[in-house]
Amino acid sequence: MKRSFFLFGLTLSLLIMSGCLFGSQYYSLSNCEKDPASKVITMKTVDENSDEFTFRMNPGTWDLQIWDEEKAPNRVALVNKTYPEGDCYVLPGTMGQGYQEGWTVTEGVLMTQRGNARTLDIINQVGIRLKYIVGYEIEEMPYIFEINFPVKDQDICSADAQALVSSFNADLPETTQPTDETLTPDPTGADTPPNSDEIVTPTETTVTPTTEDVVQ
Repeated sequence: MKRSFFLFGLTLSLLIMSGCLFGSQYYSLSNCEKDPASKVITMKTVDENSDEFTFRMNPGTWDLQIWDEEKAPNRVALVNKTYPEGDCYVLPGTMGQGYQEGWTVTEGVLMTQRGNARTLDIINQVGIRLKYIVGYEIEEMPYIFEINFPVKDQDICSADAQALVSSFNADLPETTQPTDETLTPDPTGADTPPNSDEIVTPTETTVTPTTEDVVQ
C-alpha cells in the first residue's frame, strides 16, 4: 500500500500548485559573480505565498527541464548529465515525498554557510538508497529539494546534488544581469564543489512518520 507523507509534519497538502511565476516561465536565470561557471536560478516553491529563493547550478553538470506536474509538482527538474538514463535528478521547491511500507527513513542535518536544513534519507527494503529530501524552513515556510538516485553508481549523483542544494538562499544571493535561457556548458563539465562545511552525513536515526505526518 502506498502512502504519502510530507516533510517535518507540515500540512503541505493544502498548497496551491500554481506554476507560471515569470510570465510563461517557471524560473529566471542570472550569472553568478562568485562562480562564473554557474548560473543562479530564481523561482518559487509550489506554494504561491512563498518568497522567491535561489540556488546555483553548473550547466555542464545539470540539464534544466520543465516536466509535467505529475512528475514534478513545481514543474522544474534538474537532470544530471552524467547519467544517460536521466535517473539522477533534483526537484526544487517541491512539496513532499511518497514512501512505501518497509522503506527506512533516516533523519539528519545538512549544514551550509547560510543555515541548516533537515534531511530525510529514504532506503527501500533491499537497502537501495532511493531519495534524499532536504528541507529548509524560512519564517515557517518550507523550501524542499527532492533528490532522486539511480539504482547503481550513486556517488557522483550524490556529490553533485549536495553541492546544488547547499547553495540554497532565500535572500537572493549575488547575481549579475539576467541572461537568456540558452545555457553554455562548462567545457570542463565539472561542478563547483561545496565548501567543506556544507556537507554533513545524516545521523543514523530512523524515524517513523506519525499520523500527523501521513496523508492517506
